[in-house]
Amino acid sequence: MSGLNIRMLFTRKNGSAKNDDSVIIRRLGANQFNLSYTYGDSSKKMPHQVVLTDRAVFRWMRNLINLLEKDNDPFESVQLDLPFMPSVLFNVSKLGGAYKSVLDALEFHLDNWPEAVRRRVPVMNPEDEDEYTDMPPLIAAPSPIYRTSQSQSQSQSQSQSQIFIDESHRAGSGRHHLFLEQDD
Repeated sequence: MSGLNIRMLFTRKNGSAKNDDSVIIRRLGANQFNLSYTYGDSSKKMPHQVVLTDRAVFRWMRNLINLLEKDNDPFESVQLDLPFMPSVLFNVSKLGGAYKSVLDALEFHLDNWPEAVRRRVPVMNPEDEDEYTDMPPLIAAPSPIYRTSQSQSQSQSQSQSQIFIDESHRAGSGRHHLFLEQDD
């Protein structure tokens, strides 16, 4: 699996994996991609990079498949890793038969590039209050915003429950806190 990138490995006949050519296609932004090609048989593993649009990446793949079919000393196989699909290995001699499938998969991926997901944040011990530095301070609300049905029905008694909403931060950013106070 290649994470959020498209990855291709080109395996040489009777070669080791360290001599494989590789291509990594990364999304830079809306309709902008970085294509990085690294030659495996080179003494310096310097990637050759170009920034392309989605249509140019598609044309590059179409040209690559056509050239591999016509190569007199072809690679043995090509492995294609797309985030939405399992890793697929093609014999170069049979790559022409998979031409339409490869291009359809690439087009689908370019049109539906996955978004990066947030990584997990470890849960901290609630007793360690110093770790919660990003939370707004706990403050008493000046007046109740909502009252529970229990407090409305017991308005004559001394015990009332009130719910306060801390709106001290901008709407839509950060955490929002709901507080329940019990008056005794």
